Amino acid sequence: MRDTVAGKLREHMLADGEGDAGIVDALIAKARKGDTRAIELCLHYGIGKPTDKVELSGPDGGPIQAQAVPMDDTELRILREAIAEVEAEEADPDVDTGGT
Repeated sequence: MRDTVAGKLREHMLADGEGDAGIVDALIAKARKGDTRAIELCLHYGIGKPTDKVELSGPDGGPIQAQAVPMDDTELRILREAIAEVEAEEADPDVDTGGT
Protein backbone atom coordinates (compact mmCIF):
# COMPACT_ATOMS: atom_id res chain seq x y z
CA MET A 1 0.00 0.00 0.00
CA ARG A 2 2.85 2.36 0.82
CA ASP A 3 4.20 2.02 -2.73
CA THR A 4 0.80 2.92 -4.15
CA VAL A 5 0.49 6.03 -2.00
CA ALA A 6 4.08 7.08 -2.68
CA GLY A 7 3.59 6.53 -6.41
CA LYS A 8 0.43 8.63 -6.48
CA LEU A 9 2.10 11.40 -4.49
CA ARG A 10 5.15 11.33 -6.75
CA GLU A 11 2.98 11.40 -9.88
CA HIS A 12 0.88 14.27 -8.51
CA MET A 13 3.82 16.35 -7.33
CA LEU A 14 5.84 15.93 -10.51
CA ALA A 15 2.92 16.49 -12.87
CA ASP A 16 3.48 18.81 -15.82
CA GLY A 17 2.21 22.37 -15.57
CA GLU A 18 1.67 24.53 -12.52
CA GLY A 19 0.16 22.08 -10.04
CA ASP A 20 2.17 20.98 -7.03
CA ALA A 21 5.44 20.67 -8.92
CA GLY A 22 6.19 24.05 -7.36
CA ILE A 23 6.52 22.32 -3.99
CA VAL A 24 9.30 20.14 -5.34
CA ASP A 25 10.93 23.10 -7.07
CA ALA A 26 10.83 25.12 -3.82
CA LEU A 27 12.37 22.22 -1.90
CA ILE A 28 15.15 21.85 -4.46
CA ALA A 29 15.78 25.61 -4.41
CA LYS A 30 16.12 25.53 -0.60
CA ALA A 31 18.50 22.58 -0.86
CA ARG A 32 20.65 24.43 -3.39
CA LYS A 33 20.87 27.38 -0.98
CA GLY A 34 22.27 25.06 1.69
CA ASP A 35 19.18 24.29 3.79
CA THR A 36 20.32 21.04 5.40
CA ARG A 37 16.79 19.79 6.12
CA ALA A 38 15.80 20.36 2.49
CA ILE A 39 18.97 18.56 1.35
CA GLU A 40 18.14 15.66 3.67
CA LEU A 41 14.57 15.44 2.34
CA CYS A 42 15.73 15.55 -1.28
CA LEU A 43 18.25 12.77 -0.65
CA HIS A 44 15.88 10.59 1.42
CA TYR A 45 13.03 10.77 -1.04
CA GLY A 46 15.04 11.10 -4.23
CA ILE A 47 17.67 8.44 -3.63
CA GLY A 48 16.47 6.60 -0.55
CA LYS A 49 17.19 6.84 3.13
CA PRO A 50 20.31 4.94 4.18
CA THR A 51 19.61 1.84 6.22
CA ASP A 52 20.76 1.72 9.81
CA LYS A 53 23.62 -0.68 10.40
CA VAL A 54 23.56 -2.77 13.55
CA GLU A 55 26.58 -4.62 14.81
CA LEU A 56 26.24 -7.30 17.43
CA SER A 57 29.17 -8.25 19.60
CA GLY A 58 30.00 -9.93 22.85
CA PRO A 59 31.51 -8.32 25.95
CA ASP A 60 34.08 -5.60 25.23
CA GLY A 61 33.36 -5.81 21.49
CA GLY A 62 34.54 -9.41 21.25
CA PRO A 63 32.82 -12.27 19.47
CA ILE A 64 29.46 -13.57 20.66
CA GLN A 65 29.95 -16.80 22.52
CA ALA A 66 27.59 -19.64 21.58
CA GLN A 67 27.24 -23.02 23.22
CA ALA A 68 25.33 -26.01 21.92
CA VAL A 69 22.68 -27.21 24.34
CA PRO A 70 21.59 -30.85 24.10
CA MET A 71 17.91 -31.54 23.38
CA ASP A 72 15.81 -33.61 25.73
CA ASP A 73 13.78 -36.60 24.50
CA THR A 74 10.61 -34.56 23.93
CA GLU A 75 12.41 -31.94 21.85
CA LEU A 76 14.11 -34.66 19.78
CA ARG A 77 10.75 -36.39 19.16
CA ILE A 78 9.13 -33.11 18.03
CA LEU A 79 12.08 -32.36 15.73
CA ARG A 80 11.98 -35.84 14.18
CA GLU A 81 8.21 -35.53 13.58
CA ALA A 82 8.67 -32.13 11.94
CA ILE A 83 11.45 -33.47 9.69
CA ALA A 84 9.31 -36.47 8.70
CA GLU A 85 6.41 -34.10 7.89
CA VAL A 86 8.60 -31.92 5.66
CA GLU A 87 10.09 -34.95 3.92
CA ALA A 88 6.60 -36.38 3.28
CA GLU A 89 5.43 -33.05 1.80
CA GLU A 90 8.52 -32.87 -0.42
CA ALA A 91 7.99 -36.44 -1.63
CA ASP A 92 4.31 -35.84 -2.45
CA PRO A 93 3.08 -32.22 -2.14
CA ASP A 94 -0.56 -33.35 -2.58
CA VAL A 95 -0.51 -35.41 0.63
CA ASP A 96 -2.03 -33.66 3.67
CA THR A 97 0.28 -34.33 6.62
CA GLY A 98 -1.96 -32.51 9.09
CA GLY A 99 0.47 -29.60 9.47
CA THR A 100 -0.33 -25.94 9.00
